[in-house]
Amino acid sequence: MTKKTRRRYTAEFKAAAVARLDEPGETLSSVAQALGVAAAQVKRLEQQAAGSAEAVARWFSASYR
Repeated sequence: MTKKTRRRYTAEFKAAAVARLDEPGETLSSVAQALGVAAAQVKRLEQQAAGSAEAVARWFSASYR
């Protein structure tokens, strides 16, 4: 039995995946299928991107008080 290696995605790949969700007519499933990943992975990337944006906004608002 061979050990599967984990796939690692670049920041550019992740950003492109999330950006494709904003394109007209694109769905979570269609983006996942086009990229060859599970829909849950694309959803997780979207949630992480939203969390990152919120963290940056909190940092900026806290540092300029």
